[in-house]
Amino acid sequence: AAFQALHDAYQHALRIAPQWADDDQNDATDDSVAVLADATVAPLPPEPEPEPELEPIAAPIVAPAVPPLAPAPLPHAPHQPVELTGLASLAAAESAPSAPPAPPPSAWEEGMALWQKFLADSDADADAARVLAKLQADGTFDSLAVNEVFELRALEHCARADCRPALRTALVQHFRWEDEHAHLERSNAAAVNETLGRYHAHQSLLILRERAAGSEPLQALLASSAPRRSMKTRNASFMKELRNHLGEIRHRYPELLHYELNPDVVAWWQQQADQRRYYVSTAVWSLVLAWLLYVGVQFALHEYGMLATIGSAQRDKQNAVSFGLCALLSFGLLAWNALRTPPEGVSAVQAWRDRCLPYLFYYLQPGKNRQLAWLAQVLACLLLMLIPDPLPLLQWAIQLVLGICALNGLFAPPHALSNRNYVFVIVATLVFAHWLSDDLYPQHHYLASMLAAICIASLALRGSAALRAELGVTAAALKLARGAWLAGGALLFAGIASAVLPLVLAQLLAIAACFGGLLLTRVSAAPQFFVPLALLTAFALSNKTLLHFQLQPQATLLQWGLFVVGLFMVVSLAKSFRPVEHFS
Repeated sequence: AAFQALHDAYQHALRIAPQWADDDQNDATDDSVAVLADATVAPLPPEPEPEPELEPIAAPIVAPAVPPLAPAPLPHAPHQPVELTGLASLAAAESAPSAPPAPPPSAWEEGMALWQKFLADSDADADAARVLAKLQADGTFDSLAVNEVFELRALEHCARADCRPALRTALVQHFRWEDEHAHLERSNAAAVNETLGRYHAHQSLLILRERAAGSEPLQALLASSAPRRSMKTRNASFMKELRNHLGEIRHRYPELLHYELNPDVVAWWQQQADQRRYYVSTAVWSLVLAWLLYVGVQFALHEYGMLATIGSAQRDKQNAVSFGLCALLSFGLLAWNALRTPPEGVSAVQAWRDRCLPYLFYYLQPGKNRQLAWLAQVLACLLLMLIPDPLPLLQWAIQLVLGICALNGLFAPPHALSNRNYVFVIVATLVFAHWLSDDLYPQHHYLASMLAAICIASLALRGSAALRAELGVTAAALKLARGAWLAGGALLFAGIASAVLPLVLAQLLAIAACFGGLLLTRVSAAPQFFVPLALLTAFALSNKTLLHFQLQPQATLLQWGLFVVGLFMVVSLAKSFRPVEHFS
C-alpha cells in the first residue's frame, strides 16, 4: 500500500512537471524585465570632453550636462504616482498586489461531486466502464485525495443490495479491488467484504447460467421458488448430477449460495438428494437382472434334462414360474440395495464400477475401429451358426464371442440406450430369441440365440451414424445405398417366396442383407413404430402357417427380417430428403 501511494505521487509529479517548468521560465522573464527597467530609469554618465586650451576669459565656463533618458523619481514626494513607460510600466504592473482569490473546494467536495456526476453519466449498464475510462484519460483521478473519496463512496454503493451488477463489475475491475483493497479495508472492511462477495457471486451466476442451457439440474437450482413435488426425483441420472452440482457450488462458489441463489430452493433439493430412493432405472435394471437370471435357469434346466418339450403346457408353466421367481428375486435385491444406507467405503467401489464397467468389454475388441470389429464379429457368428452339425467347441466359442459382443452392445460407449430402449431390447430379445432358436438355429443352444438377439437389438437401437461419419459416408451415398438395398431386398424376398434360391444360399444372403440394412437405417422404439410392430410380430408367431411363403419353415424368419428392415429403410429414406433426419 505504501509503495502504491509513492507510485501514485510519482506519477502525479510527472504530470505537473511541465507546469513547474513554465513557472520557472516566467520567473526568469520577470527578473530580466526588472533589470531593463532599472537601466532606463537611471541617468547615463556624461561623456568625457577634451580639455580646452586655457585662455584669459573674463566670463566663467560651465560644462554642458547630458539630459537623462527618463525623469528620475522625486525624493521629496514619494506619495505622488510616477508615470513609467515601456518595460518599466510592465514590471510595475506585475509587481502590483492583486485581489485575494476565492478558496478552492475541498477534496471531499470534489470527490462527492465527481461521484454524483459519474452516477448521472452511467445510468445505462454499458456506460459505466466507458465513463470510468474517460475520467481516467482526462486526469480526473490524478488527485490522490479526490481519488480516495471517490473510491470510498463507490465502495459503499457497491456494498448495497440494490447496486446494479454491471455497475459493480465495472468499478471492481477498473480499480482492481480484487487484488488491491488493503487501503480500503482500513476505512471500511465490512464494505470491502460485501462488495467482493456480491461481485464473485454475480460472476459465478453468469458461469452457471451458461452451463444451465443443457443441464436440467442446474436449471432447477437456479429457479426462483422451490417446487412442491417433482417427478425428476425419480430419475437417477438427474439426482446424481444434482448432487454433483450441489457439492461443486458449496466448494467452488460459496458466495453464490449467500447472495444469488434462493436458499429455500437449495435446501429443498438438498433434502431430496440426501434421501435414498427407488428410481425408475432401478426397476429397469431389476427387469434386466430378472431376464439374465431366467436365461441362466433355463440353461440349467436344459442341461440337466428338467425342461419340458417345446410347445407343451408343462414347459409354459415352467417358464412362467421360473421368470416369476427370478423377477421377485431381482426386484427384491435391487430395492434393498437402493433403500439401504450404504456403509463407509462403498462409494469408492461404486465410483470405480461406474467408471470401468462401460469400458471393460469395449477395449477387449481388437483393431483400431472397435465398433467395426464388434459388428464384424457378430456377423461372423451369425453366419457360422448356419453350419450343420457344429462341433461342441465351435458352439462354446460362438456363445463366448456373442456374450462379449452383447455386453459390449449394452454397456460400451457411446451410451445410446435409454431406459425405454432397454425395455425394448428385453422384450424383443425374449420374442426374437425363441424364433431364432426354433426356426434358424435349432442345432445351437437357446443361450446362443438369446445372445444373438441381444446383439441385433442393440445394433438396431444404437444405429451406425458414428460409424458412417468415421468412414466418410456422404448423405448422397447413403441415399443411394438405401435405394439399392430396397431394390435388392425386394428381389431377395421374391426369390425366397418363389423358392428359386436354395435354402442355404437364401439364409446366407438374407442374414447379410438384414445385418447390412441395420447399418443403413434408423430403427426407432417410439410407440408409433414399436406398438404396431409388436402386434404384427405376435400375430406372426401365433400364425406362422399364414406367413409360410415356401415350404421350409426356416424361410419365414428370413422373410420377416427383410420385411421389418425394409419398413424402417423406407421411413429412413423418406426422412433423409427432409432438412433434418432425426426420429430415433
